[in-house]
Amino acid sequence: MSETIEGDTLGHALANLFAVVDGDAEPGTEEYDRAMEPGLTDAQREIAAKHAGEDRFEVDESTVPNLGQKLAAGKKLPWTFTIDGVRFVMKTSTGSGSSVADSKWWWTDGGYRFTFYRYSGGTDEVSIREA
Repeated sequence: MSETIEGDTLGHALANLFAVVDGDAEPGTEEYDRAMEPGLTDAQREIAAKHAGEDRFEVDESTVPNLGQKLAAGKKLPWTFTIDGVRFVMKTSTGSGSSVADSKWWWTDGGYRFTFYRYSGGTDEVSIREA
């Protein structure tokens, strides 16, 4: 599978890439690092408790930023998913697969074990268990 970068996104991506290569900039990681910190918000904890123990189910929405989006933003961007209107961040690098193929990722946070199922041709799913 390949990624296509066009228009303004391509322009921003190239500008940021050249700035990094020339040593004039570094990809921003502050937002990413903050998003990856352990812990759940009250809203996330409520949703996790509500769905804990269910079979895996479809998420409302998910974002898996591609290389072009990361380059255009000039920073690392986390994978995210939304359940019942509440946004979660995939807080792991433990899994199998990739961003462009079917994959499975898992992590524990706030007393819950999350498993995120990424489907390249369909709606992503998640399962939540008490840790």
